[in-house]
Amino acid sequence: MSNKDSLTPDIIIETLKRSNLNTVLIEGVDDVDVYRTLEDYLDIADISFMECQGRINLLKVFERRNEINDNVLFICDSDLWVILGKPEIYEDDRLITTEGYSIENDLYIDGEEFLIKLFKTNELTKRDDIIKSICEWYSHEISLVIQDLSHDCKFSDVTILNTSIMKKYSAQFEESFLSSRSYATAEEELYELIISDFKKKLRGKFIFQIFEKIFQERQKKSIKYTKAQLFDMVLNFVLSDNDVEKIFVKRKLQITEYFESK
Repeated sequence: MSNKDSLTPDIIIETLKRSNLNTVLIEGVDDVDVYRTLEDYLDIADISFMECQGRINLLKVFERRNEINDNVLFICDSDLWVILGKPEIYEDDRLITTEGYSIENDLYIDGEEFLIKLFKTNELTKRDDIIKSICEWYSHEISLVIQDLSHDCKFSDVTILNTSIMKKYSAQFEESFLSSRSYATAEEELYELIISDFKKKLRGKFIFQIFEKIFQERQKKSIKYTKAQLFDMVLNFVLSDNDVEKIFVKRKLQITEYFESK
């Protein structure tokens, strides 16, 4: 099936019914790249990581897990559950959720000490300024969700790499962007809740956009890294070191222990 073909829960379930492989269902393309690296460190034969083209599809398949064999494990982003709490229906040993908002958060948490060393002193100050700006706006968006759980923040429409949203060399959102989102200052308590634990609660893609933005703004001959390179460096460092306190080492053990118990 090509990437352009649309997967549905029905198609995923029928595919799983025809497979005898140990299978880990994951959300999408970014997850595939990460878990392919993790797969190299697993001592499990015949394991497959299958993307579901999104969290919604994955959770719908999970809700129908009684239709498939128990050789299927599910991994998804916590998303706003990291702030609002996970619904009881999804409290299950077969569903592993990220410790932070998304897989990017878990990568950042595991690799923070290493990643921070890639910044110069003045870049660290800029990073902090951008985090503050994002958390202020993000708190507003979260406040709308708290008021109405059906509210769609449309975070995927927002990237600070878009200069109409945040100008090059700036650490502040453009006023036109804030106006378009009907921005209003959120309650201080909510803002503090998010910025004090931004590693987990801020959408992880925004965190890595900060790295990309700062690297892109370096002088031409300076060292720059892509998001894919950062992911690869963090994962290989963490998995080679095999520190059981690291999220992806624990994730490796969770996957191994689940399938070894079958």
